[in-house]
Amino acid sequence: RRGDHSALCKCPEPHFEPAPNLVRPRFCRQLMKRARDLTSGCRFSLILYRMKWQGKRERKPKSDRLRAVVVLLQGLCFYYDPHTNIVQRSLTGLAMDCGLATESENGVISISRASRALYSLEYEFEYIVRGTGDDGDFRIFFTPALFQALRIRPDHLRAARRKCERSVQKRGTLQ
Repeated sequence: RRGDHSALCKCPEPHFEPAPNLVRPRFCRQLMKRARDLTSGCRFSLILYRMKWQGKRERKPKSDRLRAVVVLLQGLCFYYDPHTNIVQRSLTGLAMDCGLATESENGVISISRASRALYSLEYEFEYIVRGTGDDGDFRIFFTPALFQALRIRPDHLRAARRKCERSVQKRGTLQ
């Protein structure tokens, strides 16, 4: 007997729930909508075939991993700041918002499912890059490959960045 742990995930149907009363730019909501539809259709199958050809994957990811990737990507898009190209939420906060975090009986929070989805987004799909900011904090940046997969044109991205820049100059913060 291998143990009493379950091979199934604790939350088989994760969904993204943003913090209440938080207003984000319309561009971020559009990114979320496109991220939700990313894995459906033949376009995503072509992406997976290309990854197989490049040697990054041997087979299609399991359905629960794909759901976790899509839900985490929705959260990343919601908290994305077009002005700085940084996601403005911690991984733990994202995991809680997306239903990808689990809590043990003694109160320890595990974000391993979100970490695996983030790993897939970074190293397999190459949609994000992780790094640190000037203050040493963990940061998530979007790559041009993500915008290409979501079918966001470069001129739309530039317009969203200019609009955010103007709102930052007006109010001093991103809203």
